[in-house]
Amino acid sequence: MTLRRPAFALLVLWLVPSFAQDYSVPSQWNASSPLSFDQRIHLFQGALEAVNTSYDDTQGLITNMGFSENANLVSATAIFDRIVSGRDNYDAISDHLSRVRPKLIPLSQSVCHVLPEIIA
Repeated sequence: MTLRRPAFALLVLWLVPSFAQDYSVPSQWNASSPLSFDQRIHLFQGALEAVNTSYDDTQGLITNMGFSENANLVSATAIFDRIVSGRDNYDAISDHLSRVRPKLIPLSQSVCHVLPEIIA
């Protein structure tokens, strides 16, 4: 009987905070930008050009950035092209993916090879 009380107490302590969470978005986060759409587009394009000066052609990655950061940059660039209904960065994205994909295929094959051993 003594084992049930601590388990029940832990369950109550685990459940109570989940009801007390506030998941609302602060109103200041929804503030509109003082910049126009065109100004924001210009800023992003300028930032992209600045980052691309560190592009390593041999690896297909931006130097001094991790793999995840490079992937986020490529994703943001593709979304940018979609927002502006353009294809200005299509070649750069395609080039990046063609250079990085060969590195991912051996990784995914090695993970798939080891995965059954991890699950078992």
